[in-house]
Amino acid sequence: MEELQIMNQLSPTLVVGLGSFGGITVSHLRSLLYEEIGEPGLPFFRFVHISSHKDDENIKPQPANHAGQKDWEKFHVLHSVISLDDMETLRTLLNHQSPRADEEPGWKDWLDPELINMCDSAYIAGAGNSRMIGKSCLWNNFTAKEAIKTRLTDMVTEITAPDKQVETELVLRNYLDRKQGKVNEKFSFSPAKKLRVYIISTLCGGTGSGMFLDLAFMLRQEGKEKNIFGIFSIPDMNTAQDTHHARITANAYSALIELDYYSRDNTVFETQFPGDQIATSIKDYPFDYVQLVSPSSKGSRFQIGTSSIADENGIKALATMCATSLFFELFGGAGTEKAGIWCNYPAKSDQWRKPRRMGTGYIQTLSTFGASTAHYPKYRIAGAAACLQIQDKLFEWLGMVTTGSKLSDKKKRNYQEIQTGWKKLPENGLLRCANKDSQK
Repeated sequence: MEELQIMNQLSPTLVVGLGSFGGITVSHLRSLLYEEIGEPGLPFFRFVHISSHKDDENIKPQPANHAGQKDWEKFHVLHSVISLDDMETLRTLLNHQSPRADEEPGWKDWLDPELINMCDSAYIAGAGNSRMIGKSCLWNNFTAKEAIKTRLTDMVTEITAPDKQVETELVLRNYLDRKQGKVNEKFSFSPAKKLRVYIISTLCGGTGSGMFLDLAFMLRQEGKEKNIFGIFSIPDMNTAQDTHHARITANAYSALIELDYYSRDNTVFETQFPGDQIATSIKDYPFDYVQLVSPSSKGSRFQIGTSSIADENGIKALATMCATSLFFELFGGAGTEKAGIWCNYPAKSDQWRKPRRMGTGYIQTLSTFGASTAHYPKYRIAGAAACLQIQDKLFEWLGMVTTGSKLSDKKKRNYQEIQTGWKKLPENGLLRCANKDSQK
């Protein structure tokens, strides 16, 4: 009954990845769920990537989106870009002499007109490592264009609807039937009611570090009771002290300063979001809990990937580690256990921001983690094997490959090995492996 208990630890969940790092993490998390249950999602889950690129940032979700998919099966991509026409509109809104100067007053509170005036290009391939441009990309698509606010709040409404719990129970019953045989008819799916929101990003670039706070407060303002978690990558100390990486260090430091400020008691977040007639005022924390991760330790004694610098391979490796940890937290029943070993405090804890006994500042402890897993992608392997078998039959029918050829025989042997391995290796799935490891 171990899996049945894990199922009842699930809750409606919205996972939002910002920029390349966030998108890769969310895409991999979705793939892990697919490899475990045979579905790329759950009816009360949503996986979202907010991108400041007009293309897919070379992120190829597995399985890919296709026509006929249900909404909960998709990898949702919201393109948050600024076109040349949008740039001209911003110049007009920021011009105090313009008749449209009062249409969107919130922009004037934070956007430097000089930044817009000196730019002759659109922002359709990233935010140019500028936090202000990253925030502009979000605001430009807040209620217009991609309508990010509407899309996300609609998703929250959908995944918290009672019928989504019923649909989720059906998907999980099918999963457990395949894994265990007939599920006990008395099993009652009673998930936690509280919504969980995850915002995942690097703070080193412009996109995520410019968007993450506004996005958190926007979702905090939405009426459902929720916990909001942040998972953010930052440079390690060696990288931060390297003058060649001053820009990413400045972005991360500035973002952390803002996060620190709004996580204090008695601070108020005030702004007038695009499309709103009145200003928003929120006296609450943006995140209930934050994890900070980096590609390596302080002295580079331990590193993810081949380098302590956040190159493409390092970003993917770090994203994979974060996705794996999050998978076991969301679907592996490890959430409570992970919470028990956090070495720092949730924002609402009495110990939060407790002064150190000596010196200035606060308790210098941060949560970190590592993950090591072995994956057996049975559904993708089975799909590939099926395609090879179909291809062989078609070639044979067309007379292009003779029956009994060495190539065909090899593929058939591979297929038999896959069938045998499928029956043996994943009987327990990823979840039981995780729980066994945690018990050790």
